[in-house]
Amino acid sequence: PCSVAASPHGKLPEQSQSEAWMQTTDALAGRSVSAAEVLAFYQQLGVSTDGGLMPHFKSQQHTTNDVVRAALIPATRCDGGGVAYADLIRAERAASSEDLPHRMVTHEWRNLFSHLVAA
Repeated sequence: PCSVAASPHGKLPEQSQSEAWMQTTDALAGRSVSAAEVLAFYQQLGVSTDGGLMPHFKSQQHTTNDVVRAALIPATRCDGGGVAYADLIRAERAASSEDLPHRMVTHEWRNLFSHLVAA
């Protein structure tokens, strides 16, 4: 929550907008998942035992949207809401590994999830 009062026009003062922008930018820049973490998540897909996600997963059928809806969102639910998967993973990482990402891989919701993992 922002501790700066809004201006009469419903906007934050110029200085505060810049500070809020930078805080948000820094938080998003640090929200990352390593290639190893993506592979670990992928290995849980299609597994029907405890700890497995989306037991019906088929790599040549299911899209990124399918995996997000059937595996990722349920896996990140907590306390009546949810958390970003990257934030959940970051909480499990060693403190020394919290550096900024070196690469960015983007995705298209309708593409196969296996193609995203391969990228």
